This record gives sequence, C-alpha cells and structure tokens, in this order.
Amino acid sequence: MFSFITKLWLFLLLIAILAIALSISIIVLIWVGVVLLFTIPYVFYLKWKAKKQLEENSIYEAKIIKVENLDD
Repeated sequence: MFSFITKLWLFLLLIAILAIALSISIIVLIWVGVVLLFTIPYVFYLKWKAKKQLEENSIYEAKIIKVENLDD
C-alpha cells in the first residue's frame, strides 16, 4: 500500500513531532520549577515579615495571651 520511502518519511515526521513536544514539555517543567524555586521562599519570607510586624505592634503577643486565658 505505502512504499518504504513514504513509511520512512511518516516515521521521521512522527519522531520530529514527538521530539518537539518533549522539548516543549521539558522547557515548561523547568520554568515551573524556577517559578516555584523563587515563589515558595518568598511566601515564607512574607509570613515571617508579617509575624515580625505583628510582634512589634504587640498584636501577636496579645492574641497569645488571650488564647492562654481562655484555657483557664
């Protein structure tokens, strides 16, 4: 039905398409990793900074004292 050359070209075309798709997937995976690498520590920094500001304003300590008084 198909000649050998036609089958060969279709096979090479299929390999090229799969290689391009795999390359794009790897690039997207690397970008997601880079974004997570910078985002996760930044979120922890923001939480630490917010806690530090609350402690400076004595709001955080007041909440702890209030909760401890409820246990009595």
